Amino acid sequence: MNSRNRIHSLIAVGLISTAAFNCNSQTADPATPPEKPKIEARFFNQTTPFNGEITRGIIVAETNQFSFVIPAGFRQQIDAASKKVTLTSTNYACAIIAAIHESAIEGPADLKPDSIRERLLARYKDAKIVDEFTASIESMSGPAFEIEWAGELGKMSTRAAFIPYPGGHIEVTVQAPTKKIRAYDQSMFQLLLSVRTSAIGAKLAVQEYLAEQ
Repeated sequence: MNSRNRIHSLIAVGLISTAAFNCNSQTADPATPPEKPKIEARFFNQTTPFNGEITRGIIVAETNQFSFVIPAGFRQQIDAASKKVTLTSTNYACAIIAAIHESAIEGPADLKPDSIRERLLARYKDAKIVDEFTASIESMSGPAFEIEWAGELGKMSTRAAFIPYPGGHIEVTVQAPTKKIRAYDQSMFQLLLSVRTSAIGAKLAVQEYLAEQ
């Protein structure tokens, strides 16, 4: 299935309430130089003695670089213009979207729980917050919420985390039908556990497995 068909499948089941992909169909002006991508990404498979085969992702943004491990059972797609990584479950029941925000480019962000709560309630149709918790990347923690909202084909749930790192913050959302959302708690946990951040020019930090140490 090609990328366009994947996007259509996601929209059909109501997984994405906002534009997770920025598909620009306009023809570029030949006199205008193409815009430099805001992130560069690469993925590679690695076999570990005790964890089997994993897929690592490396994202190089404008001021920071990131590494992570894709949860099993997910496929990746990059939206370089909006600095988003979208992971879609192979059964199309769940989408995990990680958006990178860099303070040097976008300015400081308001990550106060009250402010985020208000934004989330405005983002989703007939939304209500059913849980609030803390999510972490490395030693950094930020507010997280679980929201239930009305999708076109039934009740949907979103778990959204806003986690600061030196240089900005990462917004991670997990969306699935409410009756299936619990099946993807571990996928979110594994993704966040694997994320490592470092400044451009510094040695790339990666999650190390026991056998690699």
